[in-house]
Amino acid sequence: MTVGMAFSIILRMMPSERGKRYGRALAEACLQHLERVGIPRTTIHLFGDHDEGKAFWNSTHWRERSDLAAFQFSPHLPATPSLSH
Repeated sequence: MTVGMAFSIILRMMPSERGKRYGRALAEACLQHLERVGIPRTTIHLFGDHDEGKAFWNSTHWRERSDLAAFQFSPHLPATPSLSH
């Protein structure tokens, strides 16, 4: 088992290129590569209101997880008032 691996890749399909199967081909190529290098699990992050993206991933047999929440930390930005005390 490999421990401690993390990858972050940001991909965006331009609206004019959607529906041409480029996203599906890219997803399949990425998953094949991850399998070859021994990555056992992959998680996709989308903006919560990105219904078109959700529909795409659902159509490729991915399932939305309701048990996860996303948090972000950036040490170079000023703290929000709720975090500054």
